[in-house]
Formats: sequence, structure tokens, C-alpha cells
Amino acid sequence: TFVGGILVVSASMLKSKPAIMTNILCFWANWNLKASGIRIYHHGKEAIDLNRQYVILGNHESALDIFVVLGQFPLALRIVSKIELRKLPLVGYAMEKTLFPFVDRKNRSAAIVSLDKTFQKLAAANLSIFLYPEGTRSKTGHLIPFKKGAFVLAIQHQWPILPIVMCGAGKINPPGTIWVKGADVHIYYLPPIESAGLTLDDREELKNRVFELMDTFQRGQC
Repeated sequence: TFVGGILVVSASMLKSKPAIMTNILCFWANWNLKASGIRIYHHGKEAIDLNRQYVILGNHESALDIFVVLGQFPLALRIVSKIELRKLPLVGYAMEKTLFPFVDRKNRSAAIVSLDKTFQKLAAANLSIFLYPEGTRSKTGHLIPFKKGAFVLAIQHQWPILPIVMCGAGKINPPGTIWVKGADVHIYYLPPIESAGLTLDDREELKNRVFELMDTFQRGQC
């Protein structure tokens, strides 16, 4: 992890940041998964158009979800991160320079504005954006009601939403513990939902539609 961190910081200083950073992040994340005894299985990847960019939404059950997403996802992406990470020495600098969006969860309006600015850069770099619409980790194994930010962004930029459900991630690092356990994690890629033609008046309906899809699938599959 330490060596990976050095590579990440070094890559953030190079001109060809997005492509190099994506490869290094993938290597670093997969090394951590392997070292932790975590095995990943994919289901439904054929639903993804690799030539498009998505607002990717996933459930959040473990602190190690980030390694699963960065190491195993078939699209180049950046994960929306909490603003506190920007203050970390070197790490915050590297994340900012390599287009990781930061949000202040205490200020929703500012969070949406911040994401909107970063969104333009992600689009230019051909990167998708990954968000946890729950806003925090679930302690029950079931979805927490979604925040609206992801759906506002998808509608504003007319990007399709790609819902995913990860089963088994909560067993890796249960809430309240620091221990990591080897486990099988299954990633299910659900059918993308188009936002083209929608307006902000549709955001609540879109949010409810995605929540219902993911919640129903998770309860039946995980």
C-alpha cells in the first residue's frame, strides 16, 4: 500500500495523468484485493457500453469497496470522495490533481456545485464518475435512502446512470471493526437508465426508480 501510494503521488505530477493514473490505481487496488484474500466475480458486464461515460451508482457496505471499484471496474472512473481527504498530506494533492471529485456532505448545495465543476474535466478525460448515493456506509446490509446529488448531475449533463450492486462486500470489513476478512464479492451490473430528455423536475422520480431497482435486486440476490 505504501509503494502504491508513492506511485499514485508521482503519477499525479506527470502530464499524462488520467491514463497513467488509471493504470496505477488499478494495479494498486488489485494488489490490495489479492493481499486481503478478496475474490471478485462479475455478472452482467455485457450491459455496459465501453464507449460511453456513466454516472455509476453503487451500494456502500465496506471501507474496502474502493479497492473493488478501482481495481475491477471495466470502465476508467473516479470516485466521489469526502472533502476531508483533500486535507491529507500528499494524498489530497494527488487525488485533486488526478480528478477525484470532493464533496462536503455538510453543505449539499456546495457539493453539487463542486461536482459540476469537476464533471467537465472528467468528461474531457473520458472518465466516468462513481458515487455512493447513500452518502455513507450501510450498517444493516440494506440500502439507505439516496441523496439527490447524483441524479441532479446525471440530468444536468444527460449522462446515463449505471446502477451496480455489490454482494458480499460487507463481510470484508464490517462496520465498527478494523479487521479485514477474505471473502467473495459479486458485482452485478444492472441495466443502464437513460437521463436524456429528463429535466430537474424529474430528479425525484429518477432517484426513486433507481433506488427501487437496486433495493429490490439486493434484497433478492445478496
